Amino acid sequence: MDHLKKAFLCAAALALCACSESAAAGVSGTFSGEGIGMGGEEAPVKVILTLEDSVITDVTVEAEGETDGIGTKAIESMPAAMVKNNSIEVDGVSGATLTSTAILEGAAQALASAGLKNSDLTH
Repeated sequence: MDHLKKAFLCAAALALCACSESAAAGVSGTFSGEGIGMGGEEAPVKVILTLEDSVITDVTVEAEGETDGIGTKAIESMPAAMVKNNSIEVDGVSGATLTSTAILEGAAQALASAGLKNSDLTH
């Protein structure tokens, strides 16, 4: 009987190890968040993060209410910097403070909806 108990406990321990390994693999999926930019609450900036094993693989920003030529500079550059650095903590664009802040807020919200903080991303 003791051998059966030991075998069962070993099997249970192995199952727990397998579960923790898959959890350690990271978070994958598409997550979104919003921030308030020049468009105000009527036209918030939407940030969509795509993660694969807790690595940022894509960032899309939808921001119809932002100023062409100013806010669009942040919309064009900040997502690429987030992917390149695998971090949502990137520099904003000078002259586009509201849009930059909205993108950072939306990215933080998206990451939080994935159950992560920036420090949780795989580096």
